[in-house]
Amino acid sequence: MKVPRVFVRSLVAAVFTILLAGCSGALLDAIRGPSGLDGTDGLDGTNGADGSTWLSGSGAPGATVGLDGDYYLDTSTGDVFVKAAGSWPSTAALNIKGQAGASGTNGAAGVAGSSIVWKGSLAVAPTLPTLDWAFYDSTLKEARIYDGSAWQTIAKDGADGAAGAAYQAPKVSFMRGYTMIATGGGVVVAASSIPLVLRSSIDSYASNLIPAILNPSALGYGGGSGSSAQFAVAGSGKAIWISNNGGLTWAAAATPASPSATIYSFAKGNGTWVAVGYDSSTGPVIGGIIVVSTDNGLTWLPPTSMPVLNGIYLNEVTWGSGTAGDTFVAVGGSGMILTSADGQTWTQVASTLTANNLTSVAFGNGKWLMAAESSGASSSDLAIYTSGDGTLWTKVLGDAGYLIPSIAYGNGSFVCLTASSALPSVEFAEYYSTTDDGLTWTPTQWMLGYSPSGIAWDGSRFIIIAPAPPS
Repeated sequence: MKVPRVFVRSLVAAVFTILLAGCSGALLDAIRGPSGLDGTDGLDGTNGADGSTWLSGSGAPGATVGLDGDYYLDTSTGDVFVKAAGSWPSTAALNIKGQAGASGTNGAAGVAGSSIVWKGSLAVAPTLPTLDWAFYDSTLKEARIYDGSAWQTIAKDGADGAAGAAYQAPKVSFMRGYTMIATGGGVVVAASSIPLVLRSSIDSYASNLIPAILNPSALGYGGGSGSSAQFAVAGSGKAIWISNNGGLTWAAAATPASPSATIYSFAKGNGTWVAVGYDSSTGPVIGGIIVVSTDNGLTWLPPTSMPVLNGIYLNEVTWGSGTAGDTFVAVGGSGMILTSADGQTWTQVASTLTANNLTSVAFGNGKWLMAAESSGASSSDLAIYTSGDGTLWTKVLGDAGYLIPSIAYGNGSFVCLTASSALPSVEFAEYYSTTDDGLTWTPTQWMLGYSPSGIAWDGSRFIIIAPAPPS
């Protein structure tokens, strides 16, 4: 029988495997052939893809930072972002900021402090002192404390500062024969009453300009300088005239008709003119009025909103930039105070001065100063109030006299006019000045025989105006 070759091979391999399993290690080593030579190295594999990069910064990553697959840590929040499709997502993939740790244990209590026994101000040290006695030595000008064996200095008075400059009264001049004055941009414009005469310092007060206007009641400065300075004048019927060349020539503005209205004051701020006064007509308005111009005085219209002022005059308006920003402040009878940021929307200020006629208001050095006249049974007393925002007012001068027709500011000083409350019928007056925003006032000079009607600062001096003295 012929045995298949495959079977023979398998049988031989099995027998050989059995023989090897039974051989010792030494016999195997004898029959194993030597190791072959090392093969040659294979070719380098291709480079792997770039890995991700970690970036960090405070705040969200910029659009040009990093590549797709990069990570970005916002160190201010702990948010982690992953860039994809060329942009960073607005929402973080995760946040790795841990929870707040537990509070640490309290430290040990401090040593109890000493209790000072203050003995006041003494010329010499007290006798038989004990620990922690203290006093101010008025002889040595120092504070001292007893440490159990000797007195120790704990503070000394500072050296006296240099003497301040002597007070100098503001420079003042007087103009007679005028009832109104406005200054600004190096120009002075003064006006007399009927017939209306307006004179300007541009031509040394030689101008004798008489617009078709009766009973002039208000004069105001609206910006610019020299021959480009703007002024406004008003008369009965709310008639308003504007000058754009320093008061040399005047043109009538388009003004709402109201023959019973009178404007008492002008102010301009941030390009907006505001005029205030009173309308005694029998129409819908009987009381304080406000008209506004936003086109450089060409047209004048009522504001967008304001309180109804039945029977209440508005005497004066001014503009300034205080702690609440740019603000118009208008004052009038019955303690009326109105404020507006833009001249269009007016708010009434809560006031306790309802029995007072608020006659004048001025702005300077970040403060408003206001004169308040309180009518009594036989006389009137005046007070000065100050405010940094036009809303909260503080009384700084009481019983200032009988009448304050005007307050002005210039060169660091406020100046106001007043007459004696003892002799109100005699035509004489003095003016007060202050350099500390109204906290202290200095009576400066008396004028005999004149009843002043206004004051203004022209850039180098205060000018007080008055009609001609009585005959």
